[in-house]
Amino acid sequence: MTLSLTLSRVEKRRGASTEHFASVEQLLQRLYTTPLSGKLAARTEYDDKMVKSIQRRLKNSNIIARPTDKSKVFYFANASDFERKATEYMAKTNAYQEIISGRCPLADDLNDVTSLLDCLYKNKRITKDQMEDMQPDKHKLELAHLYFIPKAHK
Repeated sequence: MTLSLTLSRVEKRRGASTEHFASVEQLLQRLYTTPLSGKLAARTEYDDKMVKSIQRRLKNSNIIARPTDKSKVFYFANASDFERKATEYMAKTNAYQEIISGRCPLADDLNDVTSLLDCLYKNKRITKDQMEDMQPDKHKLELAHLYFIPKAHK
């Protein structure tokens, strides 16, 4: 193949590429300048107002935003109200305790369970397979935590 033939092919490809880029540019220009349909324009305006409303609310540092259960709605609440409700729930149910010592009790709980399983195995109350099946997975352990998910309809 000669140099002139190779250059000729390169020029043809370059010309084709230039044409493709020009057509892509025209398409983009048309897409960005074509007005939106009335319905789509209204939806865009609604979404824009919604985003700006959320941004304004979040600027207030005393606001908590949480996603609601089973919907795409956010719940906004005063942080002190949220904390008060959590404290009331904890007092009413005794299901949770606030960790104020800074020490996570999970390690102690894991040690207690492991010791109990070892004791049961040594006293032949459970088999080795049973002990291994009941052994907690250290990588999946976590403390239960209070998690409020407000319902959107309330």
